[in-house]
Amino acid sequence: MQFTDIATSMAGGIPLYRIAIQQGGQIRDSFGGIGEALKAMGRLLTPTKLLLGGVATALAGIGMAYYRGAQESRR
Repeated sequence: MQFTDIATSMAGGIPLYRIAIQQGGQIRDSFGGIGEALKAMGRLLTPTKLLLGGVATALAGIGMAYYRGAQESRR
């Protein structure tokens, strides 16, 4: 749950030092330290998942560019 809070805070534009202050203690308590939290993230983010996420993001970007281009052509 802390990772969701961190992602939401980053998306909201909160500076990283404030996020670290707010969430750091909870992460330490949940995982036994920052190092253990990073190891947990490393196990979740496998190269295959990162590749698939990158491909999905690229396809979404291409689709958005096509849509905007089609709208601009109609004008």
